[in-house]
Amino acid sequence: RAGLRTVILTNGVGPMQRAKLDESGCVPLVDAVVISAEAGFSKPHPEAFSFALEQVGGSPEQAVTVGDSLEADAVGGVGALPR
Repeated sequence: RAGLRTVILTNGVGPMQRAKLDESGCVPLVDAVVISAEAGFSKPHPEAFSFALEQVGGSPEQAVTVGDSLEADAVGGVGALPR
């Protein structure tokens, strides 16, 4: 991670998503996990991204979004940038 703070932001229901993440083995590799059903906002809503950044003290200007959905991940991440 080279000093980077990382967050997994995923849509879905908490127990199901947590089980998937635990099985993947990636949870120890990140600083925070944000599940939309627990946060109150789903991707691509900008508040989902803002909430995820708050968990690690990040700012939108210094964030990179990586995902598998153009609409939910890329468009959502750009939508979280200040206007």
